[in-house]
Amino acid sequence: MADSRDPPDSVGRRHQAPRFLIVDDDDMVLRQRRRTLRSRCPHWQVFTAESAKAALEQMATREYDVVCSDLSMPDMDGIELLSIVRKEHPKVVRMLCSGLATGIDEGGPVGGLLHAVLDKTAGTEQLIAALERALGYIDVADGDEF
Repeated sequence: MADSRDPPDSVGRRHQAPRFLIVDDDDMVLRQRRRTLRSRCPHWQVFTAESAKAALEQMATREYDVVCSDLSMPDMDGIELLSIVRKEHPKVVRMLCSGLATGIDEGGPVGGLLHAVLDKTAGTEQLIAALERALGYIDVADGDEF
C-alpha cells in the first residue's frame, strides 16, 4: 500500500528517508509490520505490497532502498521476485523473510541474490536490527551495484 504522506516519485530520484518495501501475501503480517516499523522508526518510510506483482508495480514508480519479501506467495515466490529485483533494480538490498527461512542461507544456492535472510517469526528488535544492517549494505556499496 502506498503511503499518502509520500507522493510518488520517478525512479532514480534520490530520496531522504530510507524506504522499505515489505512484501507478503498475509495482510495481517503487512499491517503489523507497517504499524510497528512506523511507530518505532518514524524516520523510515515503510510501504507494503500484498503480492510480487504489486511490489514490481510499485518499484516501477518509486525508488526503494530495501525490499523484504516473504518466501511463499501465490503466483510468484520471494526468490523469483528478488531475482527480478536484482536484475531490474541492482542497487536495492534484497531480504527474504519467511517461516521457512531456517534452511535458506545467503551463501547457499541463492548466494549473491540475498543480502539477508530473516525468520518470519523474528521479534520486533530482530526485524529492526536486520533492516538497519540492510541500510549498512547501502553505505558500504556507496552507489555501486551489488
